Amino acid sequence: MATRTTITAARLRHDAAPDGAARPGPASGGPALRAPKTAELVADHIRKMIIRGELRPGDFLQPEAQLIERFSTSRATIREAFRILEAEQFLSVTRGSRSGAQVHAPDAANSARYAGFVLQAQGTTLADIYLVRAANEPYAAWLLAKRHSPDDVAILREELAKAAKLQEAGEFEAYRTALARFHRLIVDLTGSNSLRLVIAMIHDMIERHQARRDDKGRSSEDCFQLKSFWKLIDFIERGEADKAQAHWRQHVQTTNEAWLAGDDTRLVDLLD
Repeated sequence: MATRTTITAARLRHDAAPDGAARPGPASGGPALRAPKTAELVADHIRKMIIRGELRPGDFLQPEAQLIERFSTSRATIREAFRILEAEQFLSVTRGSRSGAQVHAPDAANSARYAGFVLQAQGTTLADIYLVRAANEPYAAWLLAKRHSPDDVAILREELAKAAKLQEAGEFEAYRTALARFHRLIVDLTGSNSLRLVIAMIHDMIERHQARRDDKGRSSEDCFQLKSFWKLIDFIERGEADKAQAHWRQHVQTTNEAWLAGDDTRLVDLLD
């Protein structure tokens, strides 16, 4: 059940000019520095509490009236702070609700989507995105072979069995999605949050591209007849990390080349 968590007061106005006004620069005549608005300071304080675990997903902030009193600020400032945190998806606010603003955990998918927009704005090619996949997935296979548990192997086998059934049934779109999920799973099961975030940032773009090239996907991934996937699981189960890495590097390189045929100079596009 969601709980209401009390927020302690903080020195939000320390060394800050009103509403983000510019402060004089240093004596050397440097540029004036913009002090953060009070709403930004309130949002920063709440954001830190969420990231540090002092506020948990599902918790509710105190009602506006109590927050106004605790932060010694105005209703407009509190609402602006809420808008900042809503935009970052740390909070959701149901207007008119008596429950108040509800806390959400940071979501890797949101970071990944924003990173995708940054890459698109920089004119990144699909070949560059697939390069990141080739650099990280084989290492993830090596790491998983080192760290795996029997449950990890069971999960991999179950997921691949589902993909095989979809292939047999001729459900190629679902089959492609299942293979993409298997690729992600190799990284997820390593337990490395950093690797998971890196792969999350590129896999959405890869899956969007592959959805447009579904006919190419059938020829590239099906050419292995899933034997390559089963072989990887065997290497992982036996703890043969170097073999798992070498095998998966070859697999990823081969499939990358097939997916990129004719598209290697194409730019990332998340807006079409």
